[in-house]
Amino acid sequence: MTVDMYQNHYKKDAIRLSILILIFASLMGLLNSWLHSSSTIVIYADAQYISPTPTSGTGVSPDEGLVADPRISGLRDKAEGWQEVVSYIEQVWGKDAYLGVRLAHCESRFRKDAVHTNKNGSIDRGPFQINSFWSKHYNPEFKTNWQLNVSVAYDIFKTYGPEQWVCYNLYSEGW
Repeated sequence: MTVDMYQNHYKKDAIRLSILILIFASLMGLLNSWLHSSSTIVIYADAQYISPTPTSGTGVSPDEGLVADPRISGLRDKAEGWQEVVSYIEQVWGKDAYLGVRLAHCESRFRKDAVHTNKNGSIDRGPFQINSFWSKHYNPEFKTNWQLNVSVAYDIFKTYGPEQWVCYNLYSEGW
């Protein structure tokens, strides 16, 4: 090969590298602008859809609510009176209700009086199995009042995230 051939070869490589750098920089710019944008996309824990309403795409009208949603009504081992708990979660949790319902089902099967004693001596109570630790931060009546338990759970969810629940950390991927 002559010197000219080497120079042409390196020029082609330099052009290819420049193109890759430009593509990468463009993608990084798009990612950066997306991360700092003010638009919001609500992604529910059910990976089957992205929707502003928890029941869209299920054949259930928003008026019927999650009680009629086959993804909820089809859950196994629900406690007696589960519909009342689901309806109340929907009322309190609003747009986050589907995730709240899945958490409550996983934690207690919607049992209003669920109690679990942990190895460290702390006690989880109510539909959301809120640990006694939270008594320092919230009205301790959440331990015996299931509706307050739902409200406290939503505040914990909004403030600290769903990772506060073991069920979310272990099982939420399929929701």
